[in-house]
Amino acid sequence: MKQLTDLLIQRTWWRYSPRHGDLFKDLYHGFNLCEGAFWVALSCLVLRRYWIHRNSPLEIVYSILFLTFGITDFVESSALTSWLIWLKVMNLVPLFLVRRTIIRRYYPESKLY
Repeated sequence: MKQLTDLLIQRTWWRYSPRHGDLFKDLYHGFNLCEGAFWVALSCLVLRRYWIHRNSPLEIVYSILFLTFGITDFVESSALTSWLIWLKVMNLVPLFLVRRTIIRRYYPESKLY
């Protein structure tokens, strides 16, 4: 049971250390920082669109889901752990559901956000 708990919750799969000069880790770290910035930018765009159109308060939730997903990427840039993977999944599921609702109802022409 302890091994299963370690695998599903406690395991650290990857950790960034700038001192080691590992190309893969440096690229992975940089990619996650850029990806986190991208999700935060999408969060801002969704919030801006809400301020302009005011279609539904659900758009605020949509923006927050993008923001929290971006934050998980910033955390992942330092270390990837099992609990973080689960947190990302628990953020992605509602993000996709809310996205589908918002896009279908209010912005059917939108493809990105």
